[in-house]
Amino acid sequence: MIVLDTLFARLPLPLLAALIQFVALCVALLLWWLLAFPWIWLVVFQAVLACMLARGAGMAWWWQLIQLAFFPLLLAAQSLALAPSWYFFIFFILITIFYNAARERVPLYCTGPRTVQALLRHLPEREGLRLLDAGAGWGSVLAGLSRARPDALFDGVENAPLSFFLGQMRLACRRNVRLAYGDLWRRNFAEYDVVYAFLSPAVMERLWRKAQGEMRPGSVLISNTFVVPGVPADKVVEVGDRRGARLYCWYFPVKDA
Repeated sequence: MIVLDTLFARLPLPLLAALIQFVALCVALLLWWLLAFPWIWLVVFQAVLACMLARGAGMAWWWQLIQLAFFPLLLAAQSLALAPSWYFFIFFILITIFYNAARERVPLYCTGPRTVQALLRHLPEREGLRLLDAGAGWGSVLAGLSRARPDALFDGVENAPLSFFLGQMRLACRRNVRLAYGDLWRRNFAEYDVVYAFLSPAVMERLWRKAQGEMRPGSVLISNTFVVPGVPADKVVEVGDRRGARLYCWYFPVKDA
């Protein structure tokens, strides 16, 4: 499994997922041909093997679930004899929501109400505060914070088309919120007192390098759930929800060890 992780770590996720499905199907077909077991066990074996290969390749848990369910769902969809337009529609919806999952290994994570409240309690009290939600999804954080802090300005950036559209609809009447469509890596963190991120382990080192290079003294980087490898947080906030979420806070300037 470690070997798989090393070999496949740099492959684009869609290519890696397709390769895993192909390998699992080939192995399952070979065993089915040799052992002549019922075809339903071929489907089960392929699904389980694909999930195990995804785990060995270091894919996130939700990718493992996709690999587990892909082949059985594909066969089920074929049995329904759906029109080709339905496949295109489903594919379009998934791409517009999970665009970042394939492009940057950043899936759509939704911040829960308790996390928003915990984040609110740990925001600086100064008037005119500026916060960036780096990967705003459909605006759950921006909606909750802007309602509670009308004195602050909240920016969000999102590049999954459908999530951005839903966020715009949700936040259209909020005067202290600006949600932009674009790439978070092109935003200047120096403009903000707080940068909040709920991304994925795959990009935390890159996020940290950007924060180090741009965030000004007195500002804070807050990450939901995911840590920066090798960089202990200055503060860890226990959210207290069923998921066991934590907020990791790094204050700038960072003191040298």
